[in-house]
Order: sequence, then structure tokens, then C-alpha cells
Amino acid sequence: YKKRWRIETQFRVQDEARIKCKSTDMKIRYFLFMFEQMLQTIWICFYKDEISFKELVREVTVLLVICKRLSKSSNRK
Repeated sequence: YKKRWRIETQFRVQDEARIKCKSTDMKIRYFLFMFEQMLQTIWICFYKDEISFKELVREVTVLLVICKRLSKSSNRK
């Protein structure tokens, strides 16, 4: 029972990182899937005891938005 609960928890955690994409291009979908798996692995290895997975996803999202804004502003110059 304990092992099954752990598996169910992993599926729930995976669903939190689900990237909403409507692309039918398999390369894009595969890349996004791999990115999702890497995020989960990084969380398990380094942050599991410090923050929840949802918080890590939020922080990564904020960082990506900041990087996108910085790249846009540097392209304008």
C-alpha cells in the first residue's frame, strides 16, 4: 500500500508540471515531455525537502518570463 501511494503521488506531481500545448508536432511534444521530466528529477534530487514541486514550477516560470523580457529588451537596442 505504501509503495502504491508513492506511485500515485508521483503521478499527481507529474500532473502539476503538465505543459499545456496544442501542438501536433511530435518533436515539440517530446521536448516538452522531456523538460517536464527533467524538472521533476531536479526537484526530487535537490529541492524535495525544501519546497513543493508546485513552488519550483512557479519559480521556473517566473525565471523564464524574466529571461524572455530581457531578451526582447536587448533585441530592441
